[in-house]
Amino acid sequence: MKKQLLLVGMLCILTVFTMRAQDTIVAWTFPTGTLADSVANAGISSNIGTRTLMHEGGTGAATMVPGDGTYAEEVAGWDNGDSTKFWSIKFKAEGYHDLVLYSKQMSDGTLYGPRDWRVQYKWGSIPWTNVPGGTVVCNSAWNMGVVDSLPIPIAVPGGTSIYIRWIMTSNIALDMNPVLPTGKSAIDNIIIMGTADLPVATGDTIIGFNFADTTDVEFNADYGLANNLTYDIRAENDSAEVRTLTYTNGATDYAATAEGWDNGANFKFWSIKFKADDYYDMKVWSKQRSGQTYAGPKFWKLQYKLGGSGTWTDVPGGNITVANDWTTGVLNEVALPADINDPGTTSVYLRWVMTSNESISGADVVATGISKIDDIIVTGTYMAGMQSIIYDNNVNVYPNPCNDVLNIESSEEIVKTEVYNMMGALVYNANSRTDFVKINVDNFDSGLYVVVLHFANESKVATRKILVD
Repeated sequence: MKKQLLLVGMLCILTVFTMRAQDTIVAWTFPTGTLADSVANAGISSNIGTRTLMHEGGTGAATMVPGDGTYAEEVAGWDNGDSTKFWSIKFKAEGYHDLVLYSKQMSDGTLYGPRDWRVQYKWGSIPWTNVPGGTVVCNSAWNMGVVDSLPIPIAVPGGTSIYIRWIMTSNIALDMNPVLPTGKSAIDNIIIMGTADLPVATGDTIIGFNFADTTDVEFNADYGLANNLTYDIRAENDSAEVRTLTYTNGATDYAATAEGWDNGANFKFWSIKFKADDYYDMKVWSKQRSGQTYAGPKFWKLQYKLGGSGTWTDVPGGNITVANDWTTGVLNEVALPADINDPGTTSVYLRWVMTSNESISGADVVATGISKIDDIIVTGTYMAGMQSIIYDNNVNVYPNPCNDVLNIESSEEIVKTEVYNMMGALVYNANSRTDFVKINVDNFDSGLYVVVLHFANESKVATRKILVD
């Protein structure tokens, strides 16, 4: 029963962080009470300052009034607006999925505005279409005309602009009479959020960090070759000072986070190391983000070196510009130079180093400035030409965390299954030719374990890190 309660609690926590991990794509929160607030004031960089809230079909001029917190935009002239008059926004959401909408509306309680609205969208060749569950009924307060986490049914937005509108669905005002030209409608706290797409890696995963497990206080690798799983990520500088890392909201769940980046140009960096004996054609994926309230460094570059005494060298195509989102500061399949192919037993080091002291706000980075990093993947091709199945969908290990039976599914036949604790002790071993393995972990001590799967082709080995609670 204790394990069941613990699992429920962990699932609740994970659910909260899954919601919080979404990025703000575009938002209007009307912070200043001036007409400049009609322009988007938050979101990804391509949307801020370029996307304007419109009141199309109406005849009134926009004014700013007290809102649900700060200010709101208000417009009159909604008479005879059924199916023709609306509030509208547009934005882009390339690199995001699972889009959701938040907004609040109210109508004036003296100069009675429209009561009935509906949220619609259009995108690409799709004309204006009702958003399921998007019916809105307003009153003279901010507590009724609320849209809360409404899914927008667009799976892969691409680079096409998306339009959202709140359109009148009747001419009825709050006093149940027809809306008059003096009737007023206000709107506030419009927010579009979404989840950043995961990188798609090809080749063998040599080392990878997704920071899904917050119990790993050493910030070790989460997947990759078995001998690399004990290597960690660090926020350090050229004088070997290592700063404290924390877990905060990431691209999908969590990210490694650090502050103390002030005066760090060409001196402070994120770093990892790994072994890649018999691997070549190595490539790197990563995502970086800065805090907004506590603005972190804006400009970075990727460098590498061989061995602890090697010389840091720029990776071609490794320049990075970071913003307050998970889509700007992205490295996607950046090739590492050929001179580190098959490094033998020598460690390979990578670092993401600041190249200026400028923060994303334009001012110098201060000590409280925050930098985050997530979804680091290094892949390569095995010298024998074989490709493993570590970071694709050929192996599925679930549930994770687990407290009863661990299930392992594979599209290739598994011939041997091993489980090691984090001290390196073998705690489970089975030799059987199967594509589905069930392991009872009820008697395992709580903690992290590494599952090692061997396949009929002896060159193929897959590893997964699991948490037993």
